[in-house]
Amino acid sequence: DALQGYEILPRRVAEKEIDVGSQKRSGFRLLMCSDKECEMQTFEDGIISVAHVTKVLVKLRWLTHPRVVLIIKRPRDFETTKAMIRVMKHLKKKNIVTLVEEKVLSELRESADFAEIADSIYTRPTGEIHTEPIDFIVCLGGDGTMIWTSSLFPRGIPPIISIAMGSLGFLTPFLLGHLEKHLDELLHTPDIFQLSVRARIEAEIHKYDNDGELKHVRTISVMNEVVVDRGPSSSLVHVDLYAGDRTEPITTVQGDGIILATPTGSTAYSLAAGGSMVHPGIPAMAITPICPHSLSFRPIVVADSTNILIKVPDLARHPAKVSFDGRNTVELRRGEELRCVVSDFPLVSVCKQGESKDWFAAMKENFYW
Repeated sequence: DALQGYEILPRRVAEKEIDVGSQKRSGFRLLMCSDKECEMQTFEDGIISVAHVTKVLVKLRWLTHPRVVLIIKRPRDFETTKAMIRVMKHLKKKNIVTLVEEKVLSELRESADFAEIADSIYTRPTGEIHTEPIDFIVCLGGDGTMIWTSSLFPRGIPPIISIAMGSLGFLTPFLLGHLEKHLDELLHTPDIFQLSVRARIEAEIHKYDNDGELKHVRTISVMNEVVVDRGPSSSLVHVDLYAGDRTEPITTVQGDGIILATPTGSTAYSLAAGGSMVHPGIPAMAITPICPHSLSFRPIVVADSTNILIKVPDLARHPAKVSFDGRNTVELRRGEELRCVVSDFPLVSVCKQGESKDWFAAMKENFYW
């Protein structure tokens, strides 16, 4: 009875004071892989810090003096023919041999100055040029001439110095007036020139043979874009789009077509179709639909390690047409495929001021910013 009227309270346990000020994050190791290699990095303080992937500076220094130069010109153009002979005369003084396409030789022979440079030039068929020991390329023309030059080299391509002599100049920062000065600097002044390393697309075509087996029939290197469209048909194109290692399509494209563009090509057809402009230093591929039937399919940009597969499904009513930088049109029938990856062999062009400065200068000039 004596305990009645009393409340028994639970015993209070003294709170333990925790000093977090002296504690550190747990360190760890991070395995980072590209599609080519893996690297293990240790972060002892538990803070992840990753270097930027984009290369902000690429400079050229010759290990041996250049001996062979390929000159590509705008076809059937009198002004570029004069400029080509001017380049040849200058390079001959430097004991450099020049290589030209066979079809260009006839244009050179019509010049009164041909005799002065005849002993310092040689030719090869267009399909064999990539086998020659070319040190660098002088490109006289516009962006179309650059695309043609890229198509001559399915794999490794020498550095290109491009002289603006065409109607469009996103890729031609050098002017004809200072041609000899630019060539001398490229040949003799170490580290003065920066390079723009521009991604290309490697496209594989897979078609059925006579035995009904799906086989790889051709590989094409592309500087600007791969376009899958409906060709002359009035019906919508119907293809499945796969990305990465997915076994199911990420979407089915129904419309006028689809564009796979490099950063260089992002200012061409892809831009006209509503795609974004991509800086050439960004390791990426732009995917842009052309007038899609479904408004939910919007332009996207994927990493350069992404494998892209475009397949004509069995339910498609008509074949699809594929073109590569506007040429080499191929038909894909039901079940046939196009596989695209960013190539290991980029197009390397000589910069005038630097990659970013040249790119923004081209945007400002061509788009009247």
